[in-house]
Amino acid sequence: MNFQLIMITLIAIAIGVAVGFLIVSLIALRRQRQSVDSMVSTDTLVGRTAIVEVPFSREEKGKVRLEIYGSTIDFPAITEESGFFHKGDRVLIVEARKNQVLVVSEDSLQR
Repeated sequence: MNFQLIMITLIAIAIGVAVGFLIVSLIALRRQRQSVDSMVSTDTLVGRTAIVEVPFSREEKGKVRLEIYGSTIDFPAITEESGFFHKGDRVLIVEARKNQVLVVSEDSLQR
């Protein structure tokens, strides 16, 4: 009776280790096939809408916030439009220059 209990325990441990190894191997294989890139290139910014966080105008810089790839990112923003961008305004990114974005108002696109 004691021998059977030891055998069942050893078999259960062996099966648990084998299944665990199989699961870890499948996860590792799947992760090798994935391409992860946390860098946001300037090409991915152009054409996206953002929300003004720090108000600005043509004479001064501001800050906009946008959601991209599931992350919230802030960028310094400039514009060539006359007028003033208030906090909460929606803007469109038309160009990315170094570490800042050039934006226009959404209203200017509807004209």
